[in-house]
Amino acid sequence: MDTPTEQQKKKGGRPQSELENHLANNCKEVPELVHLFYLGVVSAQDFGRKDTFSLPENSKKRKTQASITRALVHVFICCGIPFSIIENPFFIEFLHKMRLGYESPTSELLSDRLLNQETARINDKIKKIIKNSENLTLALDGWTNPNSVSVYNYVILTPDREQYLYALHDYLDNHHTGDFLAGQITDIIKKN
Repeated sequence: MDTPTEQQKKKGGRPQSELENHLANNCKEVPELVHLFYLGVVSAQDFGRKDTFSLPENSKKRKTQASITRALVHVFICCGIPFSIIENPFFIEFLHKMRLGYESPTSELLSDRLLNQETARINDKIKKIIKNSENLTLALDGWTNPNSVSVYNYVILTPDREQYLYALHDYLDNHHTGDFLAGQITDIIKKN
């Protein structure tokens, strides 16, 4: 009998969801239409899927589970909490006291599929906001991190004073000339 992972695999041997996540969140070489398609696919995936919780589908409890889990993903990411904490017995006890009957995800599920889904959902939301906005401002800043990596961030500002991190680039191997940075800025503007 095939395991679920083997059923999902394509000829290349990787589960299909890994490829979808890569095309939605990480691949820089994919055409924009393909990227947008998979961004939509991954961001639309349900946090309350059958393989996430052992609850009846479409139940109120499952929706509550999914809502709590999405908030939990935000907490772990925004607070820089290691994903392994989710399996700490004291943290599990804390979650159960906060919401009796809550089934917390494993660290693997939290750091893989749930993180990828939330990343895609947020990226999709930001792309829509940027697409529907006018008079955007592109700001950039560069610095060298403690590992001597030359990092540049590109932030898009909306007229409503919202700020969205658009890109982070490592320019360690590039000369930081005006021509080089102008080319990078032009590439970002052309993409939008």
